[in-house]
Amino acid sequence: NELLLRCLGHITRRGDETLNQFLKRITHVYFQEKNISVIENLHECTNLSVLYLYDNKIGVISNLTFATHLTHLYLQNNVVSKLEGLHRCVNLNKLYLGFNKIIVIENLEKCTSLKELHVEFQKLPNGEKNAV
Repeated sequence: NELLLRCLGHITRRGDETLNQFLKRITHVYFQEKNISVIENLHECTNLSVLYLYDNKIGVISNLTFATHLTHLYLQNNVVSKLEGLHRCVNLNKLYLGFNKIIVIENLEKCTSLKELHVEFQKLPNGEKNAV
């Protein structure tokens, strides 16, 4: 939770607030450029709506089953190769996945609120093309 507490932007914990109450109040987390390879330790942020994870080393979209309020997910410039782990993100409105390694665009059926999907400039093996 130390990294999480350092990456919250302007929000601060109130004096009478428990850590659990504070984490539930968080709506935005700024984890960009943190050398992160695994999405973790966010499950107590049940009101999370915007998650910045761009410019990291994330290979698998995971540990987001708690994120039913998530509306914006920024995962550009990672090493994601497969779209998975978003089935509980039913309120996801914007998904940014440019500059990853995704060949097949799939597993987004549960993201019924999705309005924008950005998958530009995938780093694919020679001869491979995106498939929907």
